[in-house]
Amino acid sequence: MKIYVHGCGTVGGAERVMLKVAEVLTELKEKYDLYLICSYVGDVPCVSCDEMITLPMLNGLGSINELAQKLATLRKYRDVDIIFAHTSLLPVKKPVKVIIDGRDWDKFFKFYLNWRGKLLNYPLKKIRDLYVSMPNTLILLLNKNSFQYYGRRNSNIRHISNGIDDDVKKLYQRKFRRRWDFIYVGRFSEEKNPQLVIDTFKDKPYRGLMVGADKEYTVVGNIVVKAFSPRKDVLRMMKESKVLILPSRHEVFPLVLLEALALGVPSIVSDSIQTEISRYTIPFRCCDKRDLYETFLYVMENYPYYEKRYRKISRLILKKYDWDEILKKALTTILETYKSEKNKQTLDKSCKVSWID
Repeated sequence: MKIYVHGCGTVGGAERVMLKVAEVLTELKEKYDLYLICSYVGDVPCVSCDEMITLPMLNGLGSINELAQKLATLRKYRDVDIIFAHTSLLPVKKPVKVIIDGRDWDKFFKFYLNWRGKLLNYPLKKIRDLYVSMPNTLILLLNKNSFQYYGRRNSNIRHISNGIDDDVKKLYQRKFRRRWDFIYVGRFSEEKNPQLVIDTFKDKPYRGLMVGADKEYTVVGNIVVKAFSPRKDVLRMMKESKVLILPSRHEVFPLVLLEALALGVPSIVSDSIQTEISRYTIPFRCCDKRDLYETFLYVMENYPYYEKRYRKISRLILKKYDWDEILKKALTTILETYKSEKNKQTLDKSCKVSWID
């Protein structure tokens, strides 16, 4: 069976999800006689696949050449049996497609209702609608709230949780000195809203670390700003921090939040982020600098309580969101379904099983 996994890498949460899909499929290679092809984003080579293609990162719609290369890559592998992709809704009709949908459709519809949005991004919605209508496409939503944007036209849409991998589990056992009062991890973009953290804390007497900037290293007041580091280093930095701050205007199911909770790091999160793990967070009003600072001060004043509470939360998260267990159940079910000649084109009926809520 020939499998193509699109967009693996270590650049961000979406790429890491797909890299984990490739790793789990590698473990299932012998059982299902798989030949694994990966398109990879980033600098670290993929070791899980039989064949690798390197793709450029797209900035929005990207350049014409980059978009053409991405389309050509998918078309080249129309002879594969199954395509796994993360919200890469490109019109390749022949293979069975499994889309892990992490797109923020709420933001999409709010922002792109004007004429400019319809002109530039309406095709994404049309392509998504095309995928939904195909009987050989299974869509796995990382956020249950996204169901409302698909309607009831197709029963081939399910929910699958994000998860925690072995790197986080190993680090959870280790103890680190809390070097930083707070940490921010993520792209420096308007959507992620890191400027709110800088504006709130640049003149305050708290040491902060922000990871994900374009520049390698800068200092703003007591805040150290760094570019993305290797993932294991970022996880260690989180473990060395008293608090995670996640100020995003929009998020679907932030993997960095799940990882911070698993590491036992108290997490102060914008109330615009609503997921199944929001009940474990400490909310503040989105984009409100004063409320963010007051919430932070309250946590610091009561830190022994929050430290103890988040140790309990971490144990719950590690048990419930085991990425290997979640993906092995999901991918095994999909591969077993595809093996059956009778069900090759009826994934919508045969995938109604307990591994998806």
